[in-house]
Amino acid sequence: MKLGGNRGSIISAEARETSRTARHAASEARAADLAPVIAELQAAGVTSLGGLARGLTERGIPTARSGTKWTPVQVSRVLG
Repeated sequence: MKLGGNRGSIISAEARETSRTARHAASEARAADLAPVIAELQAAGVTSLGGLARGLTERGIPTARSGTKWTPVQVSRVLG
């Protein structure tokens, strides 16, 4: 049996948009929650993404997907 080709869309465009909107709202809320901690680190002189990542990791703040170690890329996405 050969798979491939257009097998039709299982999720409607409306459902995809609803999901996108919900995910965006969740990420905005997460960024707002982290803003005071990031501002505190920056006020202490931490300016690099790597330094901010280390600061968040050292404080035990989990990443969005329950990871325990922050990366500079994750910090840059939070800073948006």
